[in-house]
Amino acid sequence: MNNFVQRSYIQSRLALNENATNIHKDLVKIHGAFAVSYITVTRWVNRFKSQNHSLEDKPRAGRPVTEINLANISRIEALINNNPRLSTYDLEELTSISHPNVLKILHDHLGLRKVSSRWIPHSLTVEQKQKRLDFCKAMLAKLKSGEWRLDQILTGDESWFFHRKIEKRASCASWKKNRRSSRCRGQTRQI
Repeated sequence: MNNFVQRSYIQSRLALNENATNIHKDLVKIHGAFAVSYITVTRWVNRFKSQNHSLEDKPRAGRPVTEINLANISRIEALINNNPRLSTYDLEELTSISHPNVLKILHDHLGLRKVSSRWIPHSLTVEQKQKRLDFCKAMLAKLKSGEWRLDQILTGDESWFFHRKIEKRASCASWKKNRRSSRCRGQTRQI
């Protein structure tokens, strides 16, 4: 839809005898990063000058893309939900969908991007916090009763470690929703 609007803008500005450079500058002001390239503007200007006033693309030879459908999108989404560390090549192998279409599904339809893992400090569960509280109360009761003295208590810090062999940086990257996922192109596109 965005390309159709830009093509009609190019056509109307060309009717006012505007050149391709000024038309492209105006499109960038209006559409920002979503504006078509200067080469595309010149291609459409030349097409309109040759008396072809159709805003639609010419029919192309070849088979239309049939791999991007709701079933394949939900299959890839389920695989990512089960294991967010899967690479695009793993997804291609598991689903038998071509690599460019896997990328389109991930980025355009699911709004995902690959991010590297970060250290997340260990958070205690409610049960673990309660056990610590109970233990501290028991120790305090022993101190108050005189059963223990303060110099008999040895304290220390608890550390939790998770060992995983990391071969490459890409092996610890996982898929995450884009912050701008509401502006994801795939949500407005019909499948």
